[in-house]
Amino acid sequence: MNKRSLESSISAGALPILTSLAETPDGQILNVNADVAASELAAAFQPLKVVYLNTTCGMIDPTTKKKIDIINLDEEYQELLKQPWMKFGARLKLEQIHDMLMKLPSNHSVAITSAQHLSKELFTHSGSGTLIRRGHGITRHKSLKSIDERLLTSLLSLDPTFSSDPEAIGEFLNSLPEDSVIYTDASYQSCAVVQPANHEFPYPVLTKFVHTEAASLENTHTQLMMAIKKDFSQLIWAVERGAKESWWYEMSDGSISRNNLRLFWTGIDNLTQVPERYPGVVGSIPNGVLITPQSRNYSTKRVALIGARGHTGQELITLISNHPEMILTHVSSRELKGQTVDAYTKNPDLRYTSLTPEDVQKIETAKEVDAWVLALPNNLSTPFVEAITQDSTTHSVIVDLSADHRFRPDWTYGLPELNRSISWGRKIANPGCYATAAQLCIFPFLKYLDATVRPVVVAVSGYSGAGTKPSPNNDPGNVRDNLIWYSQTGHIHEREVSSRMKTDIWFTPAVGGWFRGIGMSVQLGISEEYAGRTIEQWREVLESTYQGESLIKISEAPPAVKGIANQHYAMVGGLKLDKSGRRLVVTGTIDNLLKGAATQAMQVSIIDILCEASLTYYRSARILTFPYTCPNTLAYLNEDLTRSQYCRYIPSGITHTGHEFEHRSNYDEDNFREGTST
Repeated sequence: MNKRSLESSISAGALPILTSLAETPDGQILNVNADVAASELAAAFQPLKVVYLNTTCGMIDPTTKKKIDIINLDEEYQELLKQPWMKFGARLKLEQIHDMLMKLPSNHSVAITSAQHLSKELFTHSGSGTLIRRGHGITRHKSLKSIDERLLTSLLSLDPTFSSDPEAIGEFLNSLPEDSVIYTDASYQSCAVVQPANHEFPYPVLTKFVHTEAASLENTHTQLMMAIKKDFSQLIWAVERGAKESWWYEMSDGSISRNNLRLFWTGIDNLTQVPERYPGVVGSIPNGVLITPQSRNYSTKRVALIGARGHTGQELITLISNHPEMILTHVSSRELKGQTVDAYTKNPDLRYTSLTPEDVQKIETAKEVDAWVLALPNNLSTPFVEAITQDSTTHSVIVDLSADHRFRPDWTYGLPELNRSISWGRKIANPGCYATAAQLCIFPFLKYLDATVRPVVVAVSGYSGAGTKPSPNNDPGNVRDNLIWYSQTGHIHEREVSSRMKTDIWFTPAVGGWFRGIGMSVQLGISEEYAGRTIEQWREVLESTYQGESLIKISEAPPAVKGIANQHYAMVGGLKLDKSGRRLVVTGTIDNLLKGAATQAMQVSIIDILCEASLTYYRSARILTFPYTCPNTLAYLNEDLTRSQYCRYIPSGITHTGHEFEHRSNYDEDNFREGTST
């Protein structure tokens, strides 16, 4: 292997692209198998990860027709070679990958993915394709005699239940039933304890699962859990709420909340078989909970998306793909019909369809979805809404991102930060991008405004706001080094903001030469009564209004558009006050595709279809607003959500089915901030 030419190319900032050819000492050119060449390259360069590209986004098991997510060679290699479908090119590739990884350190890996998902593999240990690694040698211990008790005790000390009483670890180990199985990896970075089913309890119970941060980074804990699931076709366990729940969702078939714990399970179809009390979980399973194959995971909500080709539709696909409690069941786009939905990683077989209103009605009648998200241009959503609603008053949730229903009194206006006290209905109109930013800038100061002076809003958006249909306003060549004013009077967002704020505004938009993000300046006329206030006092008004709102950030300086791209939050601030004290300038930025569209649609969807997450067994419940599950359901946005703001909301009108919420004052902080209900 001649490394010098490759290293020179890399040092020069170039990406070397190689063909699978070799040369003999006397100059003869030879064709070399690409997997053999990759193995030799890996042996020479010792890369942390080697990525193979194919069209199926991974290695497919022909018997199940599903993608293989992870292959741990230490445990699975010999078994895989015995499979009848593992032959010819697939067998050679696996053998070459095995031989390659044997030459590399144990934490190095191979990924097989598609070109579309390459970016997900480059900087993470696992991504959307098939991850192949040597593994960490999972060992099953039927006795403490085969365990290094010093290492195991050190690992178990990370469990919060043992942190204050280390001596309890020995008591716990000595009290384990004889048939318990203890799992550890070779380096004791993760461990688990499983108690098999017995005459007292019909299912195996995962009683302990502890791992280090290093195990999480190397995905050892996932390998350990997969080994347990391989040994036990049925399993039940409980986790404290908020304890990395998204990973537990991936490991389970379903879940249910009880008190401060969430019960997870795999391979169990009927929870009525579970006794009223069981190890590791306080409380009891509510009567009459039946889990069927069609609705096994009450925490997983089924979403159908109509209008997926546009920028917002594509963002929604990514957000739903990343959300642990939502799945996409239907994705409709006439232009993309038949193509795979590459941005959706939960189901590599999902394809775009072209749904008609008649199709939508059939799907709704069959109750195949929990929510419809309409990401269509203006004036196109009505036929689909009629198809969803015509046969039932208890239809699925509808979130319409167009302007078609924002002025309808029978629709909820979905700006969560300004609508905390309302009852969320089944039909939600998502606000416009400019309208969202403008209202967030105006709302804190609304009661201080001079009624005779209209707020003036001037905003510039990236050209993604002009949609995907070709036009001068979204032509990169036309908008480069340019600013294009449009709809300088009568823009629909002018009407929208005026209607919601109950005060008329003037609004002028423009398109700039960047792709995404809105920059906005809002001029406010302050009433003479408040003219003596200082800029510090106005800043305090702004901060107190949005205190605890994790998707609104306050900026002391005028926020920059380039800092808001790909962010889920809006930024408001940069306050300026003129000498008279009567003119206040507020600036804001927002990603028009996220908080201005897709993220906001996810917020209202979470409020309406996931608000039952902590009350899943009250199937007849009518939740008016938003219980304490919000921090968990929004955690995928990678925002630090503040509990105080998202715990204000109470369930109301719940039909009693055998369990009550105890009425006590400390619910103010721990469960529902403003009151309780039975």
